This record gives sequence, C-alpha cells and structure tokens, in this order.
Amino acid sequence: MEEFDVIIAGGGISGSTAAKFAARGGLKTLLVERHKTPRDKPCSGIQFGYFEKILGEKIPKERLCNIELNKVSIVLPDGKSFSSPFKMFNFMRKPFDDWLNILAQEAGAEFLDDCVCQSVEEKENYVIVNLVKPKEKKKFQCKTKYFVDATGLRPKIRTQLRPEDFSKESIGYGRGRRAP
Repeated sequence: MEEFDVIIAGGGISGSTAAKFAARGGLKTLLVERHKTPRDKPCSGIQFGYFEKILGEKIPKERLCNIELNKVSIVLPDGKSFSSPFKMFNFMRKPFDDWLNILAQEAGAEFLDDCVCQSVEEKENYVIVNLVKPKEKKKFQCKTKYFVDATGLRPKIRTQLRPEDFSKESIGYGRGRRAP
C-alpha cells in the first residue's frame, strides 16, 4: 500500500492549488481526479486579479477566455447601482483546470485522473483511501496522514464523514423563494 502525507480528491481549482502548495511544501502529495483530463466541463469561471499573486504564477493567455473582465457592477434591490474597476480572470474550466493540474505535478504532486475516490476509513493516526480506476476495473488503497475532499458542492466523502454538515433541504433562495 502506497503512503502519502496528503491525498486530495478533486482536480479543480481548489484541489489542484492545494496539491501544488502541499507538494511544494515537501509533502508527498497525491491529487486524484474523477474524470480523464483534460476533462470536458461546459462552464466558465472567474477568479479575481489577486489569484495570480496567491498562486505565484502568471496565468497564460491561452488558458483564459478572449473576453477580459475589468470592472464589477453591483445593482441594489432598490435599483441603484455602482461600479468599480476590478481585475478578474475569465476562463473556461477545461483548459484552466488542466493548467492547474500541470502546475501541481510540476511542483511534485502525483496525479491520477480517471480515478474515483470511493471512500475513506479513518484510523487513529492515518486515513485509508479506497480508490477505483473504473475503466481498468482496478481497486486499490493508499494510506495518508491527511485527506482533503475538494470535489465540489456535494462532496461524496465529506458527506459520508460529516453528514451533519449537509442539510437535506435547500437553504437560501433555493427553497422556492424568489430573490427580491
């Protein structure tokens, strides 16, 4: 059974960024992504201008959309609005996430794509992570000191470990109320 200091599930923005810094900090790091990369993800995203400073990397133009965003406008419920200059990076997720996965690997993280983190077993001083490569019909386990679930809005593993953190009913405006 291979051992890691940290295993991170989710090769999106937060998972890849965490893997980059963990590996750069000297931790033996495994980044696991459910889909084959670069993965199709039909959405775009926005990161604030200071993301480059946090990441310590200049974002290549080819990883961004052609449309540049450089101001934010806020419309208040009473109809009044205001705007302010504000640098933002507009990107399509497929090329952007792929670039972040590459940065994590260049920092020393091991990367497994097309691999599902099925479950974790918490032990006293470590965690066993059960992984599956579905296309290869291969199951295996890894041992880690730390496990990070960066798989998105409805994280399977975090939901299993801490069900009390996840409400069964929607909160906010998702409960059938309309935004004012």
